[in-house]
Amino acid sequence: MSEGGKPFIALYSTAQVKQPDGTRKTVSKITPTLTPGAVVTLHRSNVDYVVTEYGAVRLKGASVEERASLLISIAHPDFRAQLQEEAEKLNFL
Repeated sequence: MSEGGKPFIALYSTAQVKQPDGTRKTVSKITPTLTPGAVVTLHRSNVDYVVTEYGAVRLKGASVEERASLLISIAHPDFRAQLQEEAEKLNFL
């Protein structure tokens, strides 16, 4: 990182995933948990800002509860209620 720079992660809030029958399904790229076996390459303390087409949030210094709420706020609107419910079940909120 450059001196005085700020780390940003920019991503689309959704992805199109091909189903076994060949159709495509829209899924949220903001999820409450990782897929089993997924590799994490960045520690949460290294992420200052996350940006989607629905906004930008600053995660630096935020608690787990705050981070969950902030990430839900920039998820695709069609997935926010589901993400909120899942975060509550996992005691993130």
